Amino acid sequence: MENKIVQGIRPERLYSMTELENKDDLRIGDVIAVILDYYDSESNRLSVTISPQLHGFIQFDNFFYPPLSLTDNAEYHNLPKEVNSTFSKKITAQIVAFHEDGSIELDRRIVMQSAYEKLVNSIGSIVEATVENIHNSGIFVDIGNGVRSLIREKECSSAKYSPFSDFFRIGQIIPKVKILSFDSQTNRFNLSIKRAYERQVLKPYTSERVKVLGTIPGGRFVEIDPGNVGIMDVDENTPMLEQGSYVWVCIRKITPKGFRCDFVCD
Repeated sequence: MENKIVQGIRPERLYSMTELENKDDLRIGDVIAVILDYYDSESNRLSVTISPQLHGFIQFDNFFYPPLSLTDNAEYHNLPKEVNSTFSKKITAQIVAFHEDGSIELDRRIVMQSAYEKLVNSIGSIVEATVENIHNSGIFVDIGNGVRSLIREKECSSAKYSPFSDFFRIGQIIPKVKILSFDSQTNRFNLSIKRAYERQVLKPYTSERVKVLGTIPGGRFVEIDPGNVGIMDVDENTPMLEQGSYVWVCIRKITPKGFRCDFVCD
């Protein structure tokens, strides 16, 4: 049987999550961390490394929750991006069987289903998210155990980010994301960064540290956090300020849409 290695990932380069030496340390039903290793097109299995001594596999159909419909999943180069982006990364899966050849069968779908159910019952809560991809319309994030959803551009901040790539990077941890709702038609959660932050009660003539988001005629878009944005007025004496930089400002005026402020120092 030929093993087709995806994206040059070699098993000998993978490191153990545990010091497990034999499968006697494991039981059916255990949820463990593993490294997704390679795809075997003949058996339609995803091989995983549990430790240097222990290896296992996940049947391709048991990798997704909700179930994924593919017209052609027989060849590794046709694997969906969600699988390709997971190779060499740590995932969690549940042990479902031990086989006579020494391999351990796991099921990721069970873990993901449990994660989905927990999140569906947590609408309105604040969670941590990891950026997995950046798109013109928003950022794709993982909110736990492989549950992926899109945070649309308008929900990233009360101000417009331009471009996205200046403010987010793949692998970035976003500490506060609010779960707004769950769409049962698409099996996606609607998420927001800006709504995870309560709008602050600001007072005129106080100092705040802000992040520069972008340029507008005669000013800069700035934010204290994604839920609190405003405009900093500039003139010929204001230094050049790069997007993403942090500066100190003096709040001059509070408006229904935010605040107006003046540059103090960087």
